[in-house]
Amino acid sequence: MSTRVAVSVGRVLACPASAVRPVSLSADGKLLVLLLAMTLVGPYFPLFTWLGLEGWAAREVRADNLLLPALAAYVGVRSLASGYVRAPLHLILYGGFIAWLALVTVVWYGRVPEALGGHPGGLALLQGADAYVRPLLLMFITANVRVGRHDLLVIVRLVFVIAILLTLIAAAQLMPSTGEYVNRILASHYDNAAGSKYFWGVLSGGRVATLMPQLSTLGMYMVLVLGILAAQLLRARLVEPRSLLSFAVGAAALIGGILCGSKVFFAGLALTAGLGVFAWPWARRWGWKLHMLGSLLAVGVTLWMIVAILFPTQANTFAGRAPLTPGQIGTKYLATRFKPETGKVHRIGAVDVATDYPLTGLGLNAVNRTTDSLLLGLGVMSGGTGTAFYLATICLIGWRLYSASRDDPDPDLASLARMMAILTVVFLAAAIGFHTFIQDRAGDAYWIIAGLLLGSLAFREHNPLTAGRSPAPMHPLDLEDQLHPDIRVPRGRRD
Repeated sequence: MSTRVAVSVGRVLACPASAVRPVSLSADGKLLVLLLAMTLVGPYFPLFTWLGLEGWAAREVRADNLLLPALAAYVGVRSLASGYVRAPLHLILYGGFIAWLALVTVVWYGRVPEALGGHPGGLALLQGADAYVRPLLLMFITANVRVGRHDLLVIVRLVFVIAILLTLIAAAQLMPSTGEYVNRILASHYDNAAGSKYFWGVLSGGRVATLMPQLSTLGMYMVLVLGILAAQLLRARLVEPRSLLSFAVGAAALIGGILCGSKVFFAGLALTAGLGVFAWPWARRWGWKLHMLGSLLAVGVTLWMIVAILFPTQANTFAGRAPLTPGQIGTKYLATRFKPETGKVHRIGAVDVATDYPLTGLGLNAVNRTTDSLLLGLGVMSGGTGTAFYLATICLIGWRLYSASRDDPDPDLASLARMMAILTVVFLAAAIGFHTFIQDRAGDAYWIIAGLLLGSLAFREHNPLTAGRSPAPMHPLDLEDQLHPDIRVPRGRRD
């Protein structure tokens, strides 16, 4: 093994100085980073007002609404020009869901009974379409971009840094000295209804969503961050476990989840931890991992004490939502949504639509009858047919991520894939009683990371040059070798 590594290192050292280039973002990696940054922190701007469409909301467009389809078109044209377009099965299945949703929308356009809400209007249709088309575009982009391992590293770190930013903004919203100024900016430029009563109503209750569209989105974003961070600390080395960044990210995500006050944050965090105990490969280095978990628990308790001192109202609210006995799950999470006659899904007529049109739904024409339950909302819009396509897509993504975590020879990416598989289950479970995170715009972080992790599998399965070779996924570093063919990275032990 030492001889093999020495030969590899010797080859690298033998390269001319001009051939040794520092690792940097690829061209496609830069585009993905820009897209994700604009999606997570970009403000709304009055495009419709500029176009003279005064009847439409003044701030319903962000830069990513334009950048995402433009990037998908660019990647598509480039792939067609090269004569090779990757279309993994999960992309095809989700494309089937979108095609069915579009067909049902056209069939029922303008024919929805007034008792069920009538026609929702062009803006509502566009908003609904954006939420469901975004994952399709991101799956296509991540299956066809030319990126390397370093690009994924930068994207993960961007997700972490934005978690710190969101928590700082949340704290500034609640502090008397900064709250008035910060909240005025957010209400004007980051609330999708331009300072609506909902924004100020949430704030008056001592809870904040910062730059996110709703409280549950911020809560689940912090669950995503904590899950990925745990994967790094327990196995991977994409982010150094001893770095100050890791501590700052963990602290920010815990504090941000508490300040948002969303029930889904605690539920998602508890479910992620529970699944991690059963699904994580604990057999190796278990002593070190238990030590790390004990340290994280101690840090969590310390942070809780700090939050309780600085933000007592939010700490008490969170403490009241945290217990999860079977009875409390029913009363706190499900009763407000599903209790007959008084639950939200009954009051707005979602159950009536789902039962009256069980196979087809009413398409995006019924988007104003979707609810806090994404799964029921899928039934309202696409019926059992479209819901089957959607669930098949999510389940396939989760299974392929789990398979990648077992087969990928890179321990960093394998660990990250295992956690993304766990988070897929968590987000799907949250869809029972919440607007699930992966259909909100902040969920683009999930689709980009999962898509890039599955990129090597899609490449192996659909590239005619590698079809029929070893069933093991192509090592992600091979992509960097293609970008920098003069350098070959040593492939020693990865334990």
